[in-house]
Amino acid sequence: MAQTSEKFYGESVALALEEIFNQAGHSAAIINDCDYTLGKGVRLCAKKHNITTPIIDDIGHVMATALKAYVYLCQQIPSGQSSYLTAAPLGQTPRSLFE
Repeated sequence: MAQTSEKFYGESVALALEEIFNQAGHSAAIINDCDYTLGKGVRLCAKKHNITTPIIDDIGHVMATALKAYVYLCQQIPSGQSSYLTAAPLGQTPRSLFE
């Protein structure tokens, strides 16, 4: 039976998936919350067993993470300054218009 742990790595996720698939069979699809560790585990398991199950990235988790980061950045702006943030190139964080 799959064990619980406070830390997961791609390899441990792959082993847990193998155990699940061995007991229940392969799923019609795998929904990934865009977590790197989960994605790596799915890729490792799929490659090892030549599994072609579709992997669906759940954009809802990505949007929630982006919103959380935006709210955090807005809270860092000193009071009295505008809370509008400029758009940033991909891979960079937004920055205040009044820096």
